[in-house]
Amino acid sequence: MKNVLVGDVISFSGSGFACSKSKLVEVGLLHLRPFNISNNGELTLKEKYFVPQSEAPINCQQLNEGDILFNNTNSVELVGKAALIRDPIVAGYSNHLTRISVDDKVILPTYFMYWLLYMKSTGYFSSQATQWVSQAAYKVSDLKLLSIPLPDLDVQNEIVQNLEAISKVISNR
Repeated sequence: MKNVLVGDVISFSGSGFACSKSKLVEVGLLHLRPFNISNNGELTLKEKYFVPQSEAPINCQQLNEGDILFNNTNSVELVGKAALIRDPIVAGYSNHLTRISVDDKVILPTYFMYWLLYMKSTGYFSSQATQWVSQAAYKVSDLKLLSIPLPDLDVQNEIVQNLEAISKVISNR
């Protein structure tokens, strides 16, 4: 197994857009925010905000299967949350989130998401985040400089299958 730089496996990364609560509408484009990312790597839509579609840059109106939302700005303990987009969704996303796509010919998106969750669980993002009075941030440019273990795709798939099975058992309990 080799290690590679995260930047070498990311094919796209882009920040979302800000939209104040004063501009929220009842019907419009779903605007995902950090609270829409669970601690276990899933997208949750228990709480929904909608914004006028005209507020969203055209490249921030769709999330594709395999995209990952990375919570780059939040309270220090929540920086680094990540969610895998399992099904395409028409939605925008906050400037506190970064959409990441990986080169799935070398790394499985699910493997990458679980690695991000592992890094968060170790406290890495919290310890490396820039902190202000009420928020902390971790730069995606710093994320790209990290080293990630990169086994063959078959091994990545085995790891993912095992982690998915464990996650299912945990959520059922």
